[in-house]
Amino acid sequence: MSSPLAMRIRFSFLIVLSLLVLTSCEASGEYEMKTFNLGNGRSIAILASEHLEVTQSFYYQVMVERKIVVPLMMVCVGIDRGQLKFNTLTAKNGDLIGIFEEHGPQEILAIHDFEANTTWPGTIADGGPERYQQHGARLLEELQSEHPGLILKLGPHNACGG
Repeated sequence: MSSPLAMRIRFSFLIVLSLLVLTSCEASGEYEMKTFNLGNGRSIAILASEHLEVTQSFYYQVMVERKIVVPLMMVCVGIDRGQLKFNTLTAKNGDLIGIFEEHGPQEILAIHDFEANTTWPGTIADGGPERYQQHGARLLEELQSEHPGLILKLGPHNACGG
């Protein structure tokens, strides 16, 4: 038979263990900042990392018909103090979407072409970094062609906000 002290120790241990499990397990690690519903079942979500040391990472994710077609891709870093506001530029009848943060509207942080299902930034594929940059530049050129009054550039992918 166990002594009352041993039972209290076991009970306390179980409580501590349960609290550790509950506090260390998170559902996702990111929270949604904004979702752009772009029609025809298409959307782009902007998410922020829940984890903050010096800065947070910000991501975009593309969905069509509630299926992820582009997984989380980092677009910039910063700190969400409620001041970051993301927005879009469109081209090609809404098939080409550029994402920017309102403090730097000329810096396009992400571009997705729904018609071709291509995106930037994304993973560096077989062509290496040079081809990756060329792909981003091509998408930016298409976006720029329908916004001649703006001088757009690919965002530096380091700091969000101004």
